[in-house]
Amino acid sequence: MELRQIRYFLSLAQTLNFTRAAEECNVTQPTLTQSIRKLEDELGGPLLLRQRNRTHLTHLGQTILPYLQNVYDGSQAAQEVAEDIAKGERMPLRVGVFEDFKTDFLGDAIREVSASVEGLELHIVIAKEKQLTERLQNGEVDIAILPQVAVDETLFRFAPLYSEGMRVALQEEAVLAQKERVCLSDLKDETYICIRASTTHSDIVTYSGEAGVELRPIHWAHDCHTAQVMVRSGLGVAFVGECQPAINGIVLRDLVEPIPHRAVGLAELRGKPSSGAVITLSSILRSRGKSEFCSSPNID
Repeated sequence: MELRQIRYFLSLAQTLNFTRAAEECNVTQPTLTQSIRKLEDELGGPLLLRQRNRTHLTHLGQTILPYLQNVYDGSQAAQEVAEDIAKGERMPLRVGVFEDFKTDFLGDAIREVSASVEGLELHIVIAKEKQLTERLQNGEVDIAILPQVAVDETLFRFAPLYSEGMRVALQEEAVLAQKERVCLSDLKDETYICIRASTTHSDIVTYSGEAGVELRPIHWAHDCHTAQVMVRSGLGVAFVGECQPAINGIVLRDLVEPIPHRAVGLAELRGKPSSGAVITLSSILRSRGKSEFCSSPNID
């Protein structure tokens, strides 16, 4: 099925006249008739019924009309978007962000990109690490902020932004909260709140086990903020990145042991050319220092 066949049929459906439809489409009537017959062969039945001086849509023609109209409209819209992008009038930028990254830290960078890139159309996608890498690979996002451990560097380019240690989130009134630093062995009898589908938190469980402390992930949270809410409710303890602010009622304590740090950076699909908007955003974010991605004050 070709777009020109669809265009000829749509014109015929509107005019119900082969002569006028051929004129509208700027083709000869035999050419239009031949294309319609070919379309009918592909769809498995007649689309129009000609009776003397009258032409009608058949049941198949009436049924298929809105679908073909959508196909044609979609192709026209796609062509317009492509032309706008080619002219620099539209510049889509689809940014993926893993759930533990605070999008607040993107504010200034987005403002700079918007001022530098004409026709910017920004889409921010927040998802789990695995979902983001899949969307990167499928071309659904252009660039993503991810922990390095979640990135297969044979498939993606990775540019580090900062590295953060992991801290233990405790209730303010907890006994362990009185310590300046916490040992892994202090957590052996604590209920562990784990972040679901997080490569970093899976590594923490593995590292702790190798150090002789078996963490018990009884409860599961969507992200670090939710984990802190659960800690505040008395459900257990959790690990959060040092760039994560503590919520009210929570204290964050460093570990004595050198638990693995989490490197966070920008991931792009290898071999895919970067748009001007992607290059601009990447340059702005990579020029930032670690302090600009981290916050220390407590929040609600």
